[in-house]
Amino acid sequence: MKKIIKGKKRRSEAEPRVMSQEEAEFATSFLDPNQPLLTTQETPKMLGTTAGTLNVWRCTKRYALAYIKIGSSVRYRRQDVMDFINARRIA
Repeated sequence: MKKIIKGKKRRSEAEPRVMSQEEAEFATSFLDPNQPLLTTQETPKMLGTTAGTLNVWRCTKRYALAYIKIGSSVRYRRQDVMDFINARRIA
């Protein structure tokens, strides 16, 4: 199943672009709360930011995005990331 997303050109002339199978699977994987913990490479894709930005947020406690430390690794619960996104929704 392929989904159509808009490419980046001019705002007035944006042409639809078809997601690759990998992109579609990645996008729909966020819907299942039983998925394993997200890594610091997967979470920024979900938030539309970078791993460096997440590092800054954690160190400065700028945003209350919950994370899990496993040794020196940092992981995020999918539901925590979804709650973080939903809390910033402006209606």
